[in-house]
Order: sequence, then structure tokens, then C-alpha cells
Amino acid sequence: MRVSSKSRLFGQLQYLIKWRGWPETSNTWEPLENLQSCSDVIDAFEERQVLTKEETQTWGSAYSHQEETSTSLCCLQCNGC
Repeated sequence: MRVSSKSRLFGQLQYLIKWRGWPETSNTWEPLENLQSCSDVIDAFEERQVLTKEETQTWGSAYSHQEETSTSLCCLQCNGC
């Protein structure tokens, strides 16, 4: 699986998951409680989000746009999922 993005849906934090071996059209939004076995992947994704936010604040709006784009495309993989 890959974590592609996160969002709040109906007040609940959810992650967009790309499932290994399935097409992009099969991606699903999953609540955190469904991803407990891949907490290391979620933690790494969240760390990347924080680092990206810090970088965008440092480099300004032109760099910010690039980082926001690459963050939404960033994929972290969980080998056991």
C-alpha cells in the first residue's frame, strides 16, 4: 500500500491509500483506525508533511507551490500491508 494524501471527511482524519496490485481507480479513503498495522507508514507520511510545511515557509510562495504538488504525489510504502 501507499499513502498518497490525507483529508478530513465528516470530521474524521482519513488517508488516501493506493493498494498494491490494484489500479488507481481502486484507491480508498481509510480512517486511521483501519491502518493500525501500518502506523510506521502513517508516521513517515506525517513527518514528510511537517518537513514540507517547514520548507515552504522557508523558501516562499514559488517554492511552496512545488512542494505542495510533490507532497500530494508523495507515496510512502508499507511492505507488510
